[in-house]
Amino acid sequence: MLHDADLAEAILDRLLERGTHYVLRGRSYRTRNHREELTPDDISDAA
Repeated sequence: MLHDADLAEAILDRLLERGTHYVLRGRSYRTRNHREELTPDDISDAA
């Protein structure tokens, strides 16, 4: 959500007294069943 790590840390520090900060990386679990949409260029390159 926030691309500035220092700003994100400052916001979390102000909002949470005893919180734990987890860094999540990788593909979203919610989009695991979604196919990547092909563009017309991809289709013509495959032919």
